Amino acid sequence: MKQFNDLTLTDDFMFSKVMRKKDICKEFLELILNKKIEKIEYIEAEKTLNIDYDKRGVRLDVYLQDETTVYNIEMQTSNFANIPKRSRFYQSVMDVSSLDKAQNFDDLKESYVIFVCTKDLFGYNEPIYEFVTYNKKHDIIYGDEVHKVIVNTNAEISNETKLGKFINYLKTNEVSDDFTSSIDDTINEIKLDSEMRGEYMVLEAKMMDARREGHEEGREEGLEEGLELGRAEGFITAYVNQIRAITEREGVSIDEAMIKLYIPEEYWDKIKKGLLNE
Repeated sequence: MKQFNDLTLTDDFMFSKVMRKKDICKEFLELILNKKIEKIEYIEAEKTLNIDYDKRGVRLDVYLQDETTVYNIEMQTSNFANIPKRSRFYQSVMDVSSLDKAQNFDDLKESYVIFVCTKDLFGYNEPIYEFVTYNKKHDIIYGDEVHKVIVNTNAEISNETKLGKFINYLKTNEVSDDFTSSIDDTINEIKLDSEMRGEYMVLEAKMMDARREGHEEGREEGLEEGLELGRAEGFITAYVNQIRAITEREGVSIDEAMIKLYIPEEYWDKIKKGLLNE
C-alpha cells in the first residue's frame, strides 16, 4: 500500500473520503451526469449491503441519494475485467435493499452505478460511457431507470472544458480550475487529519497482517502444488480464523466480517466453504 501522504484522488481510500464532502460530490455528479442536482444526502458511509446471511454482500464506498435517485460511486484502478457484472451485482443488491423499505416496485428510485476507471474499458477514447436498458430492434428505452456509468480517466480530452480539467487532474494532480482546486484542498486537509491517518494505518496494518499470516501458513502447509498455492491456502486459513473470531465476538454476518477486513473478493467463496464445513 502507498504511504498516506502519497495518496491521490485515484486511490480508493482517498477518493471515498473526498466524496464524503457534499459540495464536491454534488459537483462531481453534475459534471459526470450532465444534470442539475438540487440536494444530496449520504445513505451511510461505506454502506454494507447484505441480502442473505450466506450470500455475497457488498461494501459501497460512496452511496447517496437525492429526492428521486440513488447513486453509488466507486474508484477502480485494477480488476477491470469484471466491472460490467460487478456493476450488475451492485445494482441488484441496491434495489433489494431499497425494496425492503419501500415494499412497492413503483417506489424504486432511479439509480446510477458509477465506476471511475483508470483504463479505457471499451477503446473509444470517450471520457464518459453511459449504459441503459433498451430494445435493440426498435431502439426503445426500457424504462427501468437503471444507469451504469463508466468514467474513463485515461481519455485524451481537451483541457479547455471543466470535464477535461477534471480528467487531467486525475492523471496529473494538476489544479486548473475552482473544482480541481477544491478537491486538492480537501485532499491536503485529509492528509493533515490525524484521525484519517490513523484509519488508513489500521487498514494498512490489517492487510499486512493478513498477508504475513497467509505467507506463514503457506510455508507451514508445504502444499505439493508449490509455493504460490501454499500462499493462497495460507490466506484462506488465516482469514477463516479472523472471520470466526469477529463473527463470534461482534455478532456480525460472515459477509460483514469479510468486508470489515477488506478481504479480496476472490477468497470469499473458499472462506465461506471453510467456515460452513467446520
